[in-house]
Amino acid sequence: VPHEQWFARYVEDMARQSIITGYKDAAGNPLGIYGPADSVTIEQLAKISVIASRVDQTKCPNAPKNKVAYDRWSALYISCAEHLGWSVYKDGSVDPARFALRSEVVTTVLQAFNKQFEPTTGTIFKDVSNTMSSRYAIETAARDGIVSGYTDAQGNPTGFFGPFDEVNRAETAKIVSLGIQTYGL
Repeated sequence: VPHEQWFARYVEDMARQSIITGYKDAAGNPLGIYGPADSVTIEQLAKISVIASRVDQTKCPNAPKNKVAYDRWSALYISCAEHLGWSVYKDGSVDPARFALRSEVVTTVLQAFNKQFEPTTGTIFKDVSNTMSSRYAIETAARDGIVSGYTDAQGNPTGFFGPFDEVNRAETAKIVSLGIQTYGL
């Protein structure tokens, strides 16, 4: 993670708080690689959100409802997310290995910090309609400065959020870091 990159301070903040650790080898040893451009999976999102919001994992069921997650490294994190009723996880059917969408990351992070979603205007992003279930979370996060949507090559807002686009590890670090700063614990 080069220090001059836009995401460096967020990744550093998350690493300092032991919310993220980067990739590890088969023996569990750190490789010193974060992979900022890599997409975040649903199970990684659960782990990051559970740790960032300081969920007491001893109060979560030992096994998730999600049978696919049962034998995965993320089973306890998925179980906590289900137990807490976070929308992405609550019905126990999400594939833990699939890549998370931008709308899912924002919704999960706000739910992890118990942020109440505010009413929508439908005017913040061109691609976030008043019929989308995640619209409340996306607009709340935008009003609170957690997300700002896409920008063009000159850094000007395009008016698009990309709710159904995959989110990478750098973007996730920024969303979670700003979530902690804004919503606290």
